[in-house]
Amino acid sequence: MKQNKHFEDEWLAENISGYLSYKDLTDAYNERFGTNLTRSSISNHMRRKGYIMQNRLYTTQVNALDKNIEWFSSDKVKGKTYKEIADLYNKEFGMNASKTIVAKFMRKHNMGNVFIYSDEQLNFIKECYLKYGTKEATKLFNKKFNMTKSMSQISAIAKKNGWHVDTSVRENIWANCLDRSKEVGSIRKNKSGRFFIKVEGYKKYQEAGRAVWEKHNGKIPKGNVILYLDNDPSNYDINNLAMISRKRLTELQGFGMKSIDAEITKTGIVWCELYELLELTPNDFRD
Repeated sequence: MKQNKHFEDEWLAENISGYLSYKDLTDAYNERFGTNLTRSSISNHMRRKGYIMQNRLYTTQVNALDKNIEWFSSDKVKGKTYKEIADLYNKEFGMNASKTIVAKFMRKHNMGNVFIYSDEQLNFIKECYLKYGTKEATKLFNKKFNMTKSMSQISAIAKKNGWHVDTSVRENIWANCLDRSKEVGSIRKNKSGRFFIKVEGYKKYQEAGRAVWEKHNGKIPKGNVILYLDNDPSNYDINNLAMISRKRLTELQGFGMKSIDAEITKTGIVWCELYELLELTPNDFRD
C-alpha cells in the first residue's frame, strides 16, 4: 500500500462499515484511487491501523440472521450441511452469509452440529443399525442418501439416541466378519517390508518371524525378541530365526555384529554371551 497518504486512511475509516467483505472494500478502494492493491494488503494495513473489519462483518451478518431465526428451525434445513443451509438461505433472502457464519450462528442457538439429520434419515439409520450393526448401516445410509458418513459418525448417532444392537445381531455380525476374513496362515506385507501371518482370531496378524518361532517352540517369553539372522525379514524360515533378549540385541548392535551374513550374526551372539560372562561391554571392546 502507498505510504504517507493520509486521505487513504481517512477513506478506509469512513467506508469500513459500508462493505461486507475485504474483497468488496478492496475493489472500491482500487477504483477510487486508481491502485491495484490486493485484498491482503488492504486487510493487513487496516489491522495495523486498528480498523478491524472482521468483527463488523460478523456482527452485520449475524444481525441479519437473527431476523430470520425461525427459518433455521424449519424443516427446510433438516438433512442439510451448513454449506447447503447457507446457500439456501442466501438464495431465499438475497444475502451473502458464509458457511462459517451460519455454522457459528446455529451452534450459538443450539440448532445442531455439523450435520442435521432429517426424520427419514434417523429412522433409516435406526432400522439398519439395529438390524445389521454400524458397518452395514453406514454403507446402506451413504448409498441411499448419497452421503460419505463414517462409521464413527453413525455410531455416535446411535449412541446419542440410545440404540443398542441385540446380542444375537452382534453374534451374526461377528460370524459374517469371520467368514469374510482371510484364512489362517495367509500372509501380508507392510510398507516397511515386514511380513505378517494371519493367526487364530478375527483380523489378527502376527509378525512372520514370531509366528513361525512360536509354531515350533511355543510362546515367546516377555522381554525377548525374534532376530532374523541374515537381517532379512522376508526370510522367516525357522533356521534363520533366533530368540534373544532385548539387552542382547542392544549388545549385538553395539559390537557391530548384526550382519546380513547369518554366520556372523550367530558368532556375534556367542561373542555377546562370552563378554557377559567376562562382565565386559561394547565400550570395553572398542577400547
